[in-house]
Amino acid sequence: MDQLDFSLINLDESNWRDFRKIRLEALKNHPDLFAPSEDETTFTQADWKARLANPNAGTFGLYSSDDIIGLTGIVVDRNDPTRGIFIMSYIREAFRQKGLSSLFYKQRIEWASQHPTIKTVESGHVEGNQASYKANQRFGFRSTGSHEHIGLNGVKKRIFTYERSVKYKD
Repeated sequence: MDQLDFSLINLDESNWRDFRKIRLEALKNHPDLFAPSEDETTFTQADWKARLANPNAGTFGLYSSDDIIGLTGIVVDRNDPTRGIFIMSYIREAFRQKGLSSLFYKQRIEWASQHPTIKTVESGHVEGNQASYKANQRFGFRSTGSHEHIGLNGVKKRIFTYERSVKYKD
């Protein structure tokens, strides 16, 4: 399989079931790698649709045929509209190490470059997530530091952050 066997689509409200399916799978299978701010297992259909309708966010589903196998997104930083923040990247385990994360980076950088206010994008990962670290380094991100995050379960996690200009060419 190569990247041509997969498609990455911009999810909208009509895709809310796929979005819910893959997001909850990611949170269940890898609670150590995500830092959600809310308990998404309690979300209603309206909550999932509202996330996909947000004009200050791009949410992308990775598909193999008709099956969603991955997810990623970007949001405009509500405190600084010149920044886009990469969020919720996940690829089902059977499809990892096939270079598919590069599709995520290219799509989010493209989305940011088309947004009227974004000049810089930020990527981050929890401590120990070497796959995310290696991916952001391949796309020219530079370290901006780290901070502690306390998850919904009360567990502290160190989050490492990186940034790059959207005008930087790969």
